[in-house]
Amino acid sequence: MAWRPSLPLRGSRYRKIDVTLPHRDEVIDLLTNDEAQRLIDELKMIVSDLYFAMPDMNTSEYIELESIHSKTMRFTVIVGRKGRIRTDRYAISLMAGKSRQLIRMDINCPPHRNPDQELIEGDHIHYYEEGYDESKWARPLPDRFACISEIANKLIEFMVYCNVSNIGDFRIENQEELG
Repeated sequence: MAWRPSLPLRGSRYRKIDVTLPHRDEVIDLLTNDEAQRLIDELKMIVSDLYFAMPDMNTSEYIELESIHSKTMRFTVIVGRKGRIRTDRYAISLMAGKSRQLIRMDINCPPHRNPDQELIEGDHIHYYEEGYDESKWARPLPDRFACISEIANKLIEFMVYCNVSNIGDFRIENQEELG
């Protein structure tokens, strides 16, 4: 049986956000932090093409995943290349379904200010925080990413971080050094 998040209590201060899962009519409501972490920790496998081309400027590419325990539990890794001046800006996100962002890694992006006004400089990772519609909270990138200079290798390490199992078969073209 697939894991299902609990519904918010009536009168909860959190508003309901609909996330339609691919190939299903199920809805994910706002998650607790523990539920979001369980989704990140869920063992996943790549179900889309194992050959991946990095995105061109101002575009995104998608990698479809599913839980190894439930074919109805779908995820998407989105690799976005953004920036008009700096061509080495990337955002790599793990989504539950196609629209509930669980975590996002920002590479060569401007500093981020958390809701508590803490400023996060340099590369950082956004994470789901209960009570916020998007990943408004960030922290510095974990040390495991610090010494990686190629975006393709950061993508691979991000997928390891997100518990994707069949990365050994995954091939990436358009590898480039980060500035």
